[in-house]
Amino acid sequence: MKTESILELSVDELFKMFDGGKFVSVIFEKKDGTLRKLTGRTGVSKHVNGNGAAYNARDYGQLRVFDVVADGWRTITANKVKEVVADNVRYVVA
Repeated sequence: MKTESILELSVDELFKMFDGGKFVSVIFEKKDGTLRKLTGRTGVSKHVNGNGAAYNARDYGQLRVFDVVADGWRTITANKVKEVVADNVRYVVA
C-alpha cells in the first residue's frame, strides 16, 4: 500500500475521498480527545428519517459518515483527522 503525507485535510478533500460511496477507513480525534478508527462510507440511506440533519455539517468543517462496524452515523471533523485509507492509499496527516 502506498503512503502519502499531507499537511492538512480540508472537508472538501475528505468528501472527495468518500465520493461515490467508497469504503474508507479514517482515524480521527474525537471531541473528548480519544482516537477512533472508523470504516464507513457516505451515501447510505439506512437509519435516515427523511428530515435530514438539523445543520449543514460541511459549514462546520465536518462530514457525516455511516460507520459500517458500529452500524450508525458518525461525524468526522476534517481538522481532527490523523489518517485516511482510501483507494489503497494511506494518507497520513502531519
